[in-house]
This record gives sequence, C-alpha cells and structure tokens, in this order.
Amino acid sequence: MKNEFNYESHRDFEEFYASFDDETPIHFHRSIEFMFVKSGEKPYTAGSESGVIKAGELLIVPPLFPHSFHPIQGGGAVKCNVLPAKYSDVWENFLKGKTPASLVIRDLNLAAELEEHLSVINNTVSPVLKDGVYKYVLGRIFQKVKFTDAPKSKTSGFATEVLRYIDENFSDDITLDETAKEFGYSKYYFSSLFNERFKTNFRTYLNNVRIEKAKKMLETLPLSEVAFRSGYKSLQSFFFNFKKVTGITPKEYVRSQNLSE
Repeated sequence: MKNEFNYESHRDFEEFYASFDDETPIHFHRSIEFMFVKSGEKPYTAGSESGVIKAGELLIVPPLFPHSFHPIQGGGAVKCNVLPAKYSDVWENFLKGKTPASLVIRDLNLAAELEEHLSVINNTVSPVLKDGVYKYVLGRIFQKVKFTDAPKSKTSGFATEVLRYIDENFSDDITLDETAKEFGYSKYYFSSLFNERFKTNFRTYLNNVRIEKAKKMLETLPLSEVAFRSGYKSLQSFFFNFKKVTGITPKEYVRSQNLSE
C-alpha cells in the first residue's frame, strides 16, 4: 500500500477553483480537473504523460488519472478547476473508454476560450449557469480534441481499480463480500484496505456514489425509476440514504433544482 497514490475522496463530492501555484504530490480523484497556465511553464505528470504546460495552454486531467504538479521555476500564474464528479459521468458516457491523445490543449485560442468560460465559475453561485458552463466546456473538448483508446494497463493499482468497479456497477446489488472476491481478497482484509486507502468504509462510499448518480438521473427520470436505477431495492431505502448523504429528501432536492417530479 505504500506505493499507492493518494486518493482525494473529498474531491468526489464538491467543486474546486483556485489560482495559486504550488507543489502537489501525486494523487487522483473521480472528478475532471483543468489546469490553465497564465504565465511560466508548469511541470506536470498525469497518467503516463509528463511534461510542461506552457503559458496559454490548458491541461485536462480525466477521471481517476493519477497526477502531480511542481511549482513554476522563477514564478508564474495558474488557474485550476476541479469539476463536480457528476460531470465525470458525462465524460465517460460520451467517450466510452477513450482518452485524449494528448492531455494538454496547445491550441491557444481553444485553451483561452475554455479558460474564459471556466473563470465564470468563480464569480457565480447560480447552479444553472455553472451547469451550462461545465457542459459547454466538455462539449467543446469532445468536439475539438482528438481521442484514442485508453491504455488497458492497471496504472494505479488497487485504489483506482476498486473505484472504477464501483462506478461501473453501482446500480447492481454489489456488496463488500462480492467486491472483495472480485479483487481476490478476503472480506475482512479488503475492508481493512478500503478503509485505509479511502478513509471511509465500503458501504458509505457506495451510498455516496449512488446518490451522486441519482442526483444526475433526477434531472430526467421519475423518483421511483431513479431509486431502482441507483441500486436501491425500495423507495424507502432510497429516501433514507438520499437524506443521509445530502441532508434533504429527493423531493426537496428536485424542488431546489427546479426539476419536475
């Protein structure tokens, strides 16, 4: 476990915007991240790709890609956006296993256009505007960036493989015992590894993922269908876990987002 990358669980359920240049040790999360360099050259590693992001360029870090950054020598300026994890579903559903041929957008006009839109996020609290910006940025990337098949090698070991498994099978009746067997561990040893790596237990993490997926599905599907597509056996279980994770009921969430029930 000592060679595992640091999994930033808090990134999975929040958005992040910052404009400071610092040393970032290797880590990963389910959320998509963008790094825009305003001045200087920012050294980076993301997946199997390493290099520098030059002034005016934008780095894309796909979901579950281990990545790290070094400060710009001599000083510089950067902007970083980490999207809410629900947009990783948009990414995966559209790309279906593909990844950018190059993680750095070196087309300065396209990079500047995307950064201009991402900058809006720091100056608004409107969920509708934020959603529009995020989807526009992803749409432009899907339109303009070249993609290739993602490498099949297990580049980040236990941690990312477990998260991918949960992300792909959350709607099924998966259990700690079954997941442990899938990865060749005993139930108790797997539970210990999971708790150590993710700083939470299997059931809590699975519920968090299911509810985040449910929030996205509530935009287009009725409550009863969302409950079962999220992996819950009953509406009662869905309502209980939704409120446990979000602090509000699914109906209250629908009303808060101006969605039709």
